[in-house]
Amino acid sequence: MLFALGRSLGLVHAETSFDDTWQRFAPWMWRGLVVMAVTGAILILGEPLREAKALSFWLKMGMIVIALLGVLGLRRALAGNAAASFPGGTRLAAVAIVMVWVFIIFLGRFIAYDAEVWGSLSLGVYS
Repeated sequence: MLFALGRSLGLVHAETSFDDTWQRFAPWMWRGLVVMAVTGAILILGEPLREAKALSFWLKMGMIVIALLGVLGLRRALAGNAAASFPGGTRLAAVAIVMVWVFIIFLGRFIAYDAEVWGSLSLGVYS
């Protein structure tokens, strides 16, 4: 994803079409998502109450949906574009998608400390 971001910003491999970049890195992204889903399912089965009561968990799940839709939207917007640079809106969208993925990483870490992170907004304390 970072390479695609760099490509959409025109920072790396500007001579490579976005389609070529997508074909090169998309399989890695999809495999990573499968690994994330499998390991996440194991964590949920291991401690279902902690996950269900963690605001961070539910925010993370929502952000994953938003990130996936954003990635697919970016792919659709850049399909067939061989230009060295992309429109400003597309570049802004690429940066926003990466920021959502970073937020997902932090939310995953926050699950263990949900009550401390969110305070009264937390859905409950795991006991």
